[in-house]
Amino acid sequence: LYHLVLMAFQSAPKGFEATLRGCLYANVPLLLIVLPSFGPMGFKLVYALMTAWSMVLTVVGCKHLHRVSYARAAVALAVMLLVVAFFAAIFLVRFGGAPTV
Repeated sequence: LYHLVLMAFQSAPKGFEATLRGCLYANVPLLLIVLPSFGPMGFKLVYALMTAWSMVLTVVGCKHLHRVSYARAAVALAVMLLVVAFFAAIFLVRFGGAPTV
């Protein structure tokens, strides 16, 4: 999805392989989530920090791999996140959210 948004902004001259490589390297910090943390609050903090850092690394990786500006890479990521949030909201409205027991 990120690569499609980059293509829409004409910001993916190096192809899908470069986008995939950048996204894979950017998501490596998420592996730190499996480390033990200090209770549920510590887990949420580590998860939030690693997710934010992965987004930063995705923008930086896209900028360097595709040779585009930070602004284009960041806007493409923001558009992708908005599209995902839009479809998630539609899914939740359509199917009524979490199942009840």
